[in-house]
Amino acid sequence: MCNFLKTAVKVLRIAIIAVICASVLLLLAIMALGLKLYAVIDPSMDEYPIGSLIYVKEVDVDSLNAGDVITFRLSDNLVVTHRIHETILNPETNERVFITKGDSSEEVDPGLISNESIVGVPSAVIPKLGDVITYIKYPPGSYISITVCIIMVSFVFFSDNIISLIDKKNKKEQ
Repeated sequence: MCNFLKTAVKVLRIAIIAVICASVLLLLAIMALGLKLYAVIDPSMDEYPIGSLIYVKEVDVDSLNAGDVITFRLSDNLVVTHRIHETILNPETNERVFITKGDSSEEVDPGLISNESIVGVPSAVIPKLGDVITYIKYPPGSYISITVCIIMVSFVFFSDNIISLIDKKNKKEQ
C-alpha cells in the first residue's frame, strides 16, 4: 500500500508540473503570436456563441472591407466583435471609417468605428472556454483558482516530505 501511495504522489507531482508548464508555454505562445483573448458575452454574432473564447490577431486596417469580421474597442472596458457592414469616409475627418453590425442584429451599430479603435480580426474561437476565463477573472472564481494554484504548487514543493512520511510509516509498520 505504501509503494502505491509513493507512486501516486510522484505521478501527481509530475502531472501538476506538466499542467503548469503547458499553461505557461501556451500563454507564451499566445503572446509571441500577438494574439489577444476575449470572452463572448453577447449573442450578436451567430458564429461566436456566448461563452466562447475568441483569439484576435492584429490586422492591417487598410485590408479590411465590408463583410469582414472585426474586433474593436468601444470604450476602455468594452470590446465588440461585429461584421463590417460598410466602409465610408468620415465627412469630418476625411478618414476611412467603418459601419458595423452584429449578424443577429437588424440595425447597424450606432457610431462610426475609426482605425484606432480596431483591435484586430478573430482568428480562432473555442466554445465554452470564455465562460471558464470569465469565471476565473472575477470573485469567487478568482479566489478558487488562486487557492487551487497555491495547493498545486505547495504539493509539488512538499511532495518529497509526503514521501518521507510514507516511508517512516512503512518502517514503523514493519
